[in-house]
Amino acid sequence: KCNDKNAITFDNVIECYLQDKIKALKPQSFQKVITTTDHIKKALGCVYVAKMTKQEYEQFLNYVDETGFSVAYKNKIVARLKALIQFAKKRYDISNDIPNNYDNFK
Repeated sequence: KCNDKNAITFDNVIECYLQDKIKALKPQSFQKVITTTDHIKKALGCVYVAKMTKQEYEQFLNYVDETGFSVAYKNKIVARLKALIQFAKKRYDISNDIPNNYDNFK
């Protein structure tokens, strides 16, 4: 879709990621992917993957923390974000390792 990898947002990546996952997952598993990616869209949808800052990532963590979800589910959402970044790396050659510098929720 996009030749400028600096112009690819999390919304763009999520769209392609879901198209990729719908073929590989059972409906119930796919619904779980949609649910976790919806949280990422709310917090980071319009953020450019390659340009996500520490501040934006920390705002995302605060958003997730304030949901009231269990620690395990908060970590699933963070893991999904990391999976999206890995997907973007393979699909678009985009890199952003900011999430790797942070600990999981405890």
